[in-house]
Amino acid sequence: MNEPVSETVEPDLFAFIQKGDEACQKCDYEEAYRFYTLAVEENPLFSKPYYKRGMVRYLQNNLDAAEEEWHKAWKLEWQK
Repeated sequence: MNEPVSETVEPDLFAFIQKGDEACQKCDYEEAYRFYTLAVEENPLFSKPYYKRGMVRYLQNNLDAAEEEWHKAWKLEWQK
């Protein structure tokens, strides 16, 4: 049985995602990508940072990299 995400995800992970979101809102895409990567390193089985890294790559007009990130997120979601 899967536990709710809030019980299985570390607080640092959410802090990294929040900092990435803030950097992305300021159009600091490299900094946002860095924070999302830290979130992936914190928990590589959580799909949200992969999705957000894909959004950063999309905003940078790197569609191939965006698609790769979104594919990783999709695979993680469908493995559950």
